[in-house]
Amino acid sequence: MTKILWPQLGWRPLGSSPGAVLQPPVTDGTVGFFVVAPWCPDCREAAARLPSTLPEGMPIWLVGEFAPVEETIAFAREFNLSWPILIGTSEKTEVARNAAKFRQIRSAWGDGRKWGLPLWIEGRIAHGWLEVSRVHWPE
Repeated sequence: MTKILWPQLGWRPLGSSPGAVLQPPVTDGTVGFFVVAPWCPDCREAAARLPSTLPEGMPIWLVGEFAPVEETIAFAREFNLSWPILIGTSEKTEVARNAAKFRQIRSAWGDGRKWGLPLWIEGRIAHGWLEVSRVHWPE
């Protein structure tokens, strides 16, 4: 199991100010995160086939990385994803890619892709930590 302190991920709810200290989206429960970059062809393909692969009854959050907020919102609308949205970095640069904290989770699970999206992260939030129990990415 991989653990990361929630604030280290840098994900913030839609509409919150950058740099705000944020609490996790749920407290002490199992949750799923679908991490995407709206411009990513693999993310678009994964979003198109999501309904057949989702766990039942689990809160799910869409996490937009490496794109402006508006592009993440448009992605959610295009694929009829009615989940709450979390925003990561809006920059599509090598610096932003290298600084993205979710990469710690990816690398701990053996994901060596350069950009590393799309990414499904499943786990439990407990006492401000995300305890990752499953990570999946398209092959």
